[in-house]
Amino acid sequence: MRRSIAGGVAAWCAVLAFSASAFAWGPATHAWVDDNLGKKAGPQNNGEMYGGIAADFFNFNFSDPAANLFVYDATHTGFMQVWDARTNRTKPFAVGFVSHNGVWGADRTAHSESATPAYPNGYVIGKATLMMQAIRAEGATNPLAQYPDPLLLEICHNFVEYGIEMLVRQIDPLIGYKIVAAATFRPPDVPKLLAEAYAGGLSAFTLQNPGSPDLTVEEAGAILRATEERFRQDMILYGAALLQDETRMLDYLARRLGEAAAAFLAANGAEVPDGIDLVQVITSGIVAGKNLCAADLRPELKATVRLVAKELAKHDVR
Repeated sequence: MRRSIAGGVAAWCAVLAFSASAFAWGPATHAWVDDNLGKKAGPQNNGEMYGGIAADFFNFNFSDPAANLFVYDATHTGFMQVWDARTNRTKPFAVGFVSHNGVWGADRTAHSESATPAYPNGYVIGKATLMMQAIRAEGATNPLAQYPDPLLLEICHNFVEYGIEMLVRQIDPLIGYKIVAAATFRPPDVPKLLAEAYAGGLSAFTLQNPGSPDLTVEEAGAILRATEERFRQDMILYGAALLQDETRMLDYLARRLGEAAAAFLAANGAEVPDGIDLVQVITSGIVAGKNLCAADLRPELKATVRLVAKELAKHDVR
């Protein structure tokens, strides 16, 4: 069936809306926060950084969108299940994992309430709203202006998040190396920990959801372990990309977001149509997001570290 260019863009926007719902800060941003939270050197700090990244480990598993959203909610609101199941070997990872959460952790300052007072709905949401307003002001000269506010806000959200990743690399030029090290040397017991924390819930969810394949606890655990391993390998590549010059890094980020969009479309029986250069559109959006956040990102991140440190202590997570 033929798809118009406008219809293709709409489908792509739906993909961006999905991925935006599953992210707040990006991997480099979470790694930076946990690197600055960590008081310990060496492998333990690596464990905290990987834990801070890994709460998003299931976000790109598109085999079952309903299960994807279930695990996302479990890792971002049921995060203490990982803390409760920790061992001595996985404790640093568990600290980082809990620090990521969307209730009182780092993701809260991105999506719900910024650590600095400028963005009461969250730093990333606030910046995405500003970008949306700029697009609306451009009117018909910007093709994205045709989309309704909720959809356009999600598109801008993605652009801002990836723009922030570029700025974090400027703040800490070694952040890519740190991600590579954290993912490479993550504690070997982490897959088992994640399965113990979430396999039972995932199995129960699939058994109760007619749209999901029924999974035993053992099968759910195997999926969680395999997904984490793919995520770990992906983070090694991601960190290596952040060690490149800015042009190559930007190209990688734009293509990464484009591939995620294509993967999600394929999982839902659609295709990216001919005639749309997703990479070009995404590249321009990321640069705009970077420029929008350049002036005040650092104070927000520092305030986020202070806020999360207080919350970790309050919840006896250390």
